[in-house]
Amino acid sequence: MRVSPVLLITAACGPSAAPPPPGPEVELALHTPAAKVASGEPVVVEVHTWTAAGWQLDAPAPTADGLRFTLAADEGPWTDGARSRRSQRYIGQGPDGSYVVQLAPAAAQAPGGVVQEVVTEPLFVDIGVPGPSGGPMAGLEDAPPPEPPPWGWALAVAAAVAGAAAGLVVARRRRARPPVPLSPQDRALAAWAAARASTPQGPALALALSQILRALLEELSGWPATAHTSREILRFVADASLLPAGLQPRAARVLDATDLLKYAGEGGGAGLFDELDADLRAVVEATRRPDGGAPDA
Repeated sequence: MRVSPVLLITAACGPSAAPPPPGPEVELALHTPAAKVASGEPVVVEVHTWTAAGWQLDAPAPTADGLRFTLAADEGPWTDGARSRRSQRYIGQGPDGSYVVQLAPAAAQAPGGVVQEVVTEPLFVDIGVPGPSGGPMAGLEDAPPPEPPPWGWALAVAAAVAGAAAGLVVARRRRARPPVPLSPQDRALAAWAAARASTPQGPALALALSQILRALLEELSGWPATAHTSREILRFVADASLLPAGLQPRAARVLDATDLLKYAGEGGGAGLFDELDADLRAVVEATRRPDGGAPDA
């Protein structure tokens, strides 16, 4: 029996598998190796960031009422398919109990300068307890089954159950609503707070501060401030009247924060970054005013 070569080729190749759908350009996720730990032990929380080429995202540090988090490792970036991945590991310590670990909404910047807000699902962790024992997760314990009610109360119980179910649906819909978008100024201050909480005081933190102001000016004006030098940015700010002359020296200090550490012999301690924080806030608040003036004293 003779077999056509065309049939042999078709049988060998078989049906081609469709490629997996690409992931989003930017993604942020919380993970823990162990959601329950013994009394007195720390909780390990990992923050994973994925960004496509040209995207920028500074992951905020995790928070939880009653827990204190310390950055233990900052690894990456690695190539993960068509995206880049970075992982940060935090150690959380606190008293026994149940906790909700969250990330504040983060601002991701697209290649064209557009800023996108990224939100993350929370984590639920327990220290030294088998389940929710207080705080934001109190009241979620499994209750023992009630005794059968008298027949006379059957309709009342059914109505109560239906009402509770409707309340849960409404509550879930409210929680599912997207957060109110932040203004460019609020996003800049949130990015600076996250950077200061997760980055050691030094050149890396100074560089983050400088980039945050550049990104804000670019978003507000449409002029590519992130691609220009500090001197060119200040000239543009003056020509466009984005800031009053009295605030331009403070803007210059923020834009040249890295050079302050590198060339001026500044140590980069808390005192210097407190001053830079005040400079940044004064400049950011001035941009909120329609006339570009400084905020009222």
